[in-house]
Amino acid sequence: MEKKEMHSYSNSFYHRSQLTLENVAVETDTLKNNEQPHAHDNIEYCLILGGTGYLDVNGERYTISTNDYIRFFPFHVHRLVPQEPLRFLRISFPLELLVYLDMSKSFANDSLYILECGSPVVALSDKDSPSMQQLFLEIKQELKKKNDFYEFFVLSNVMKMVNIYERMALTQNKSRDAQHNLLWQVLQYMHVHFNSSAGEVAKAFSISVPYLNYLFRCITGSNFAENRHQVRIRNACSMMQFEELSIAFIANYVGYHSLSTFYRVFHKLKGMTPEEYRKKSPSNAVYRSDTAWQILLYLFEHYNENLDIVSVSDYFFMSRATLTEILKRNYGTGFSRLLTSIRLVYARALLAGTEMPVYDIAMTVGFRSIRTFRRNFEQDTGMTPSSYRGSECT
Repeated sequence: MEKKEMHSYSNSFYHRSQLTLENVAVETDTLKNNEQPHAHDNIEYCLILGGTGYLDVNGERYTISTNDYIRFFPFHVHRLVPQEPLRFLRISFPLELLVYLDMSKSFANDSLYILECGSPVVALSDKDSPSMQQLFLEIKQELKKKNDFYEFFVLSNVMKMVNIYERMALTQNKSRDAQHNLLWQVLQYMHVHFNSSAGEVAKAFSISVPYLNYLFRCITGSNFAENRHQVRIRNACSMMQFEELSIAFIANYVGYHSLSTFYRVFHKLKGMTPEEYRKKSPSNAVYRSDTAWQILLYLFEHYNENLDIVSVSDYFFMSRATLTEILKRNYGTGFSRLLTSIRLVYARALLAGTEMPVYDIAMTVGFRSIRTFRRNFEQDTGMTPSSYRGSECT
């Protein structure tokens, strides 16, 4: 067993990971009536496009309006209360995707501070809001079309959305002395300390067990034990992506010392066995090593520059042979083909969404020759750039 690594958002760890995008969804919605208080297993980010109202989270109220950007975690029992109809973009994805993306430990303290003390709402400027809307819409388009390497394009945009939220949260929550109410703190504590008993949680907050159960029933309608089951199974699901971990190990890790109890509770909450959950949609799986993922992100960030295998190898302090082997093992392709595919992802988006001349698009995405661009585009799509643009606009 490799050394355990703590994660900023969950008390779990990871090795080489497998991830599916089947539960990633983007939608545009309008809310006219008050919601009922609720929570969900997924992470959600919402961008308010119009309207005004309130957001109630764990017994605290926030005023919301156009350009507000909101993050919901599974321990956020929340509801939206519109004063005027609220229009918003929303993306939801499983906790395991956030585990997958949380590669750097350098910002763990900031992330934990935002979770513990920060507001779930940050305000984007009129200048920044359109860029955020574009991230939502690009993810929606990629999930719909499933072009080559769409998974990595989606993950890259999700990472941007997460980082923008955290950057704004750190900027706008200047006081690190702020504290949420007791219920919020208890829910946050349980999200990470899912092995703790009712007595241990009550002691941590200097309250009695009966009062702890009262707090949970007031906001969630369920007692401590029922909420702890939900937290444990949620964390178990986030660990299912790691094939190295047995079901028995996961059950014990999240707090079930009886495997039969784990199976019973898992089936009750998820409607399937742990094995069935693990096997869901393997065709959409994404594999990566940490180094391979870092290389891919670097290519997505610098795709329009004059990159070659020598400069990228030097950047990562490795030989060309090592870089090639990493890319072949993780992505089944070589450096040149991977870079070209990434450039073509951006080219297709520009052809479909803008009126830029084909030559300008070729230069913008990093090709140095219009002939090379046309040849690669036709090999990739089976049509010329102009024909592709026509087909996307019809």
